[in-house]
Amino acid sequence: MNRKDFKHWLIGYPDYKEVAWEYNTGRNYQHKQDLAAIFWNGYIYIEQKFESYYKEFSLIPFDVFNDLIFRFRQSFPKTGRIEGINYFDDLIELLMQRYSPQKDEAAKGIKTGFQSSLTDEQIQILFEKLKGKYIDKNTDESHFKAIFKPDPLPYDFIPIIKTKQFTDTLLAYFISELFQKENQSDYWSISLNCFDKAENLKQSLYNAFTYNPEGKPMGYKQIDAILKSIYTPLQ
Repeated sequence: MNRKDFKHWLIGYPDYKEVAWEYNTGRNYQHKQDLAAIFWNGYIYIEQKFESYYKEFSLIPFDVFNDLIFRFRQSFPKTGRIEGINYFDDLIELLMQRYSPQKDEAAKGIKTGFQSSLTDEQIQILFEKLKGKYIDKNTDESHFKAIFKPDPLPYDFIPIIKTKQFTDTLLAYFISELFQKENQSDYWSISLNCFDKAENLKQSLYNAFTYNPEGKPMGYKQIDAILKSIYTPLQ
């Protein structure tokens, strides 16, 4: 079992699809406090597991949390909710906010990399496939690997320089596909730390989605193939 995968820490918590069925059919949870209790107990289980996980890895498993929220909302949509109840998904969102890095004045000058669940082997494969074609052939391997950790970047870090083939739009697509899930709203600002001349990436990607008939930038299929290749050997 990969202990760094938070999914493996979660063995038993309420089946909210079943809870929703029992509630909607009048079989159970008809009292407000009963429904509130099942949401709270499910949250407490997640919180306790996460606190132990965080002490060990200092990571926030955004992908797992977002999946829990998504699946919960399939059974309990945001609309038509009972007032005065803390719903499970709202509690999880508060937990994420509580542990997300606080950007206070002292920390603003610290540049960090992305949070990423990729293994060293996967990052190595990615580096080899990008070097010379999409990123500068002289890119320092240790600097490339450093952007996959939410730690302060090396003091002598040189932002990754892309080649002409790696257009702003294509780089933005690459970053979005690779880092968005685990970094949420932070990933564009982190991109400024990690890549050279990354100021217009977000707008470039927006333009591609707006004006390209496929809704993706030119060359995206090659990027998809590279990203797929870093997972295929491990399956």
